[in-house]
Amino acid sequence: MTSPREAVLQLLAEGLNKTETGKRLGLSRHQVRRLVAKDFDAPAIKWGHGAAKLVAPSTKERTELVVFGSDFHFPYHDRKAIESFLWMIHKLQPHRVVLNGDIADFFQLSRFNVSGDRIDKLQEEIDMANEFRRLVRAKAPNSVLDETLGNHDDRVVTYVHKNAQALKSLRALTREELFGYREHDIQGHPGCGFLLRSGFLVKHGTMVRSEAGASAKAELQLSGISGISGHTHRLARYVKGGYVQREWLEQGCFCRLDPDYVTAPLTGARVVRSGSSPPRRTTSSYTRCPTWTASCASARRRIDQDNQNPSLD
Repeated sequence: MTSPREAVLQLLAEGLNKTETGKRLGLSRHQVRRLVAKDFDAPAIKWGHGAAKLVAPSTKERTELVVFGSDFHFPYHDRKAIESFLWMIHKLQPHRVVLNGDIADFFQLSRFNVSGDRIDKLQEEIDMANEFRRLVRAKAPNSVLDETLGNHDDRVVTYVHKNAQALKSLRALTREELFGYREHDIQGHPGCGFLLRSGFLVKHGTMVRSEAGASAKAELQLSGISGISGHTHRLARYVKGGYVQREWLEQGCFCRLDPDYVTAPLTGARVVRSGSSPPRRTTSSYTRCPTWTASCASARRRIDQDNQNPSLD
């Protein structure tokens, strides 16, 4: 029996174009292009897809204390904020510590790096992030340590998949090996995150809206349950009432609040576009100041009350 790809290739060889081939086989032009792509037989690597799995409680006590940190972005990290985070987990000794994605920035692997910045600093960046993981484990030796996959963390796998497919089967290039998960006893989770309980999702995040809180609302609407995420670097909470109250927290970041690509002053002033009559204010001619906040979150979860939201601080 002829496979769909073989049928498409046969019709193209007969001189039909992709549109005509699609009509003949009942396929869209996009489906035809996908079938003839060079990497059609390669397994697709999609960030963040899949079903989040429920994790076991990290303690037998009635209440589980969890500390969340997100978006450290080494080497663009905020040193003082990270020192405070390490001090906090050392003092609290929580049952669980969650590193909620984007531990390293990996800007050299980004499609936005057109100038070649930090192109020879990849190993240095991985070492900095792994030293941070080591310090977290040292400060909380008895805690369960979870780490979710952030969109920046995924850049290594994505880069290899796009530019060096012959290397993608190497175990040395997996997250577990690169980021020292076994060495530091870290439980790794995919971009879809994990369920702290059946109605509370922990993920790095995928939704970004223009205002703090709007992204939290979008994440809650996307998942349908309560949860916490990073990704936006903002600190905000969205609460939806009803028979069962649900809430989502954007948990802030631990990276610098003055990234190099921000060109406007930190006052948030608008600029006036020249040549307009009359002159008018606009935001389209410059990059906005980031509405970011350096912060972390902690939660207390009643083990015996699965139908209640964790108490977020």
